[in-house]
Amino acid sequence: MKPTTYARLSRGLIALAAAAALFAAVEATASGGADLRFEPAPVHRLDDASLQRGARTFVNYCLNCHSAKYMRYNRLQDIGLTEEQIRDNLILGDAKIGDTMSIAMRPVDAKGWFGAPPPDLSVESRVRGKDWLYNYLIGFYRDEASATGWNNLVFPNVGMPHVLWSLSGTSKLASTEYENHEAALAAAIGTKGLALVEPLLGGKYVVRGGKVSVLEGSWPTSRFVVLEFPTAEQARAWWDSDLYRPAKALRHQTATTKMILVEVV
Repeated sequence: MKPTTYARLSRGLIALAAAAALFAAVEATASGGADLRFEPAPVHRLDDASLQRGARTFVNYCLNCHSAKYMRYNRLQDIGLTEEQIRDNLILGDAKIGDTMSIAMRPVDAKGWFGAPPPDLSVESRVRGKDWLYNYLIGFYRDEASATGWNNLVFPNVGMPHVLWSLSGTSKLASTEYENHEAALAAAIGTKGLALVEPLLGGKYVVRGGKVSVLEGSWPTSRFVVLEFPTAEQARAWWDSDLYRPAKALRHQTATTKMILVEVV
């Protein structure tokens, strides 16, 4: 997989990343809304060699946890493989050529290990679409505060680790600041890759991730984000704004979170 550049904006937060480093920039004032910009997936459905490599990658890296129970092994003949090639290279257990692509892991075990059972990919790929899947796979970056050591721009706080890191390389997240939303958005567009734009409306990041050390008592949360606003009213206005609403919906879809407002006295 070729080195990629990502972008994430919050209040213009832009995370620009090349395979070794993810760069985040924050704009001083916000005027635009949340905007998740995908890099088009380089998919060529008539390229049998590419599809065969994809089948090999799926079986070797994904099929341990993700089933494709609405897909039978013999359907791989549709991409130019023979039954002998499928049996010798893509069936790693005792499954038959006409069996569906199932897994041995039980849903109850998966929930205990990952927090939720990994979705069946024969369904997920149809629901999400090729661009979402491609950007999800290239959107991983190093996050030592997470349980797996990874996080994801498209699916924040996902329980899945970056299983393809040995093929794609690793990315890290860093931050800087832009003067306005338009400048941050222009930078995101300039990446010609994955970009997430989030408005902040007058606040600034104080903490975004980082290692958590418990000194007293129990503390079940492993990741924190702290934002500072001049007043409590501005913080509430940001949280309830039309600009932040799309980003909030994305957060609710992809993570279990708690949010509090603390007024400094």
